[in-house]
Amino acid sequence: MRKSRRRVIRKSATGPITVRIGTERDLPTFNSLLASTGRRHRFLPPSADYFRTMWELFSRSNDIVLFIAECSGEPVATELDIAFGDTLVAKRAGWSGQRANDHPTELLVWAALNWAREQGLKYYDMEGINPDFARSLLDGNLNSAAFDQLDQGSKLGFGGEIVLLPENHEFVYPAILGAMHRTCWLRAAKSRMVRTLARRAISRIAPWLRVPSPSC
Repeated sequence: MRKSRRRVIRKSATGPITVRIGTERDLPTFNSLLASTGRRHRFLPPSADYFRTMWELFSRSNDIVLFIAECSGEPVATELDIAFGDTLVAKRAGWSGQRANDHPTELLVWAALNWAREQGLKYYDMEGINPDFARSLLDGNLNSAAFDQLDQGSKLGFGGEIVLLPENHEFVYPAILGAMHRTCWLRAAKSRMVRTLARRAISRIAPWLRVPSPSC
């Protein structure tokens, strides 16, 4: 862990922010904070039904845990984690954007790390960083100044190891459709206009979308 991160955690641990473990009744708070993060970073979070189903499934084996950072009883940040094997996986996190100087998100991660240790788990998976950023770090092509300026550096400030997983591969049959997919659709999908139209379409249909419960 970086010295600056340890210093921040020590400071925030004695400040006004406290972290508690939430229950199913805190899921609306989690969804609200995640939606706030989505608005700031321009992404559409999964629906409330999605996380309710996730809670119902994983709570049966006590493999899901919700951390909530509060200031004077007011929730400011949250993180939903799932225990899998010997690893605690940070699935989703939300922050109101308030109390930044008190570092609620860093304190959440620290609480999750300690919880994982108490449960006998060995690893804490931060659930990914930008692949290009990860490769640059592994290749030694990213200087420390750029590291501090990027949001991705926040996760790596806790230390740990970068693991590059195999990328997704697909086969489109027949071959002519595969060629059209590669040359037309993938190129179009990279354009700003197409991404903007896709986001608008998703935001319009999202209120009517429902995630079905898994059958097994």
